[in-house]
Amino acid sequence: MQIERHGYRPIPSSGADSNGHLVDSSPRKRKRAAYSRITWIPIFPGRQAALRNQGRPRAAATLPYNGNVLLIRPATAEDAAVLARFRVLLFDEMGRLDEEAAVFAQAAENYFAWALSTGREAAWIAEVFGDPVGVLALTLESMPPKPRRHRLLEAYMHNVYVLPKQRQQGIAKRLVYAALDYARAEEIRRVRLYTSDDARWLYENLGFVPHTRYLELKP
Repeated sequence: MQIERHGYRPIPSSGADSNGHLVDSSPRKRKRAAYSRITWIPIFPGRQAALRNQGRPRAAATLPYNGNVLLIRPATAEDAAVLARFRVLLFDEMGRLDEEAAVFAQAAENYFAWALSTGREAAWIAEVFGDPVGVLALTLESMPPKPRRHRLLEAYMHNVYVLPKQRQQGIAKRLVYAALDYARAEEIRRVRLYTSDDARWLYENLGFVPHTRYLELKP
């Protein structure tokens, strides 16, 4: 799979912020980041004739990586513990792990096991020699049909995290490309995310644009 074939502009590799999104990985003090409530949405043009695999991520892609082999593969429910472990690392790195790590990890593992087995989530794992080094997840949302558009699917990107020692190698970028390749093939209408100000330029380079028509209320 040539994950760069769709014309997305390359971006520098990076880490992740506390919502699971790419951030500049240059050295900085560990602190809580400020987040805007802007929703960034790339709108994929047109409808493409693409083979589907019952809504599941495509097959794994083996790519050259730093003289070794980098495998980007779809996650399954059996990978729930891996995704949960990376989510714990993500929140801990950003100083937002406000409960016992084991309690949070179990809650995250339960969620991913359920969500991946029911099609609620699609996720990818980056591996080097079989060891997970990065992850990304998409929450899939079925939307009510509209005239002439009876199948509407949107997604929320989150849980993007690469181990610190594996950063600056383009792994996060390849994970995002794999997710966007899947979104295009599945004719997902929008991919949404919340991001910090530090990460906006990365997503702009990928084609994400701000959306200002939504209102939000937290009861």
